[in-house]
Parts: sequence; C-alpha cells; structure tokens
Amino acid sequence: MATEELEAPSQEKSGQSRLSIAVPINASTSPEATAFLKAHQHKLQTGQWSRRVRWVETGKFHLVLRVLGPEKGTDTEALVAALRTGLANLKPFELGVDRPILYPRPSRAREVACLIRHTSDLKRLFRIAHAAADSLLPEEERGKAAAKPHKAHVSFGRIRSGKARKAPNLIAESGECPVLVGQVDLIRTEQGPMGPVSTSLESISLG
Repeated sequence: MATEELEAPSQEKSGQSRLSIAVPINASTSPEATAFLKAHQHKLQTGQWSRRVRWVETGKFHLVLRVLGPEKGTDTEALVAALRTGLANLKPFELGVDRPILYPRPSRAREVACLIRHTSDLKRLFRIAHAAADSLLPEEERGKAAAKPHKAHVSFGRIRSGKARKAPNLIAESGECPVLVGQVDLIRTEQGPMGPVSTSLESISLG
C-alpha cells in the first residue's frame, strides 16, 4: 500500500489480526498530544458523527508508518531486529498534529483523522520502517511501497459503509499540538464488534 493512502489498520474482519509499524501516541509516550486527540475524538463521538464511524480505542492512537498485512507468517523477530538497527541512529524528535478532518478529502472520505505536519525526521522514519519491512520480502518485491509520507495522519476511526452520505460537515477548532516521537511499536490490530483493537507486541526506542 502506498504511503499516500496509509490507513490505520482497521479493516480486518472480526477475529482476524494484522500487523503494522507505528508510532504510539498515548498517555505514556505523549500525554499532551493524547489529551488533545481524546478531546477532539470525544466531541465527535457525542455529536452527529457518533454512529457513522468505527472508532479507534480512545487513548490508543497511532501514526502508522507501514501496514504489513496478516500476522500469520510474518517473521516478527527479524522485523524487530531490522527496526532496532535502523532506529539506532535516529534521535527522538517532535512532530505537530492538527485538528480532525475527513480523510483523505471530504468528497472521498474513508476516515476521520488528524493530519501530521511533515518534517525531515518524519521522512527518515518512514524510510527506516519501509526498509525494515522490505527486508522480509523477496528482492523483486522490495521498494514497491513508496517511502514518502504523503498525508501522514492519526486515525480516529474508519467511516462505516454508506454513512458518509448526507453526513454533517466536520468542523473542528484549528490548532496544532506537539507529538514526541521517541519509540516505534510493532502493532497487532484486530477488528472487534465496536471497532479496531490494537495491542503493542514490541517497542523499539529511537537513538
């Protein structure tokens, strides 16, 4: 999947799991950004968008760097080792997260999400994640997913099928909040009855 169309790993059928490489945003890793995201998500969950979205678990947000696919058959030990090597020389850095929007655009909305401001450090992080993932693939399949983080975002949830029609405009107060990027996680995501449920399998610190 090309990074300009990156989605939170929330599409699996109930009981199935898939893996992704992501930056966790929670009370432990980035409390200010987590409070910012929770406040915006809560407003949407209690408004006219409440039943239109399969909401991401509150307080467990992620900036997805690479969606890997089904967990079964993935050599997670080799993947974690490749990530550790790639992240060893990248120091923690700060990003900015903006207000929620209809992603990727209102006319073709698939998710409610907050865009992330691009930086050179973010581009480098995307390249590291893609290189680690590609190291598990046959040589002829490597590099097919672009490593440039177009429209990097934090998903609040995927819009339910058909629910974007006649939906109210999504209007939120503008304003950017800093996000500290100090680790990358290998995430398992399963689709539950109320929405995606994510579990961190491994955390790799930057630097």
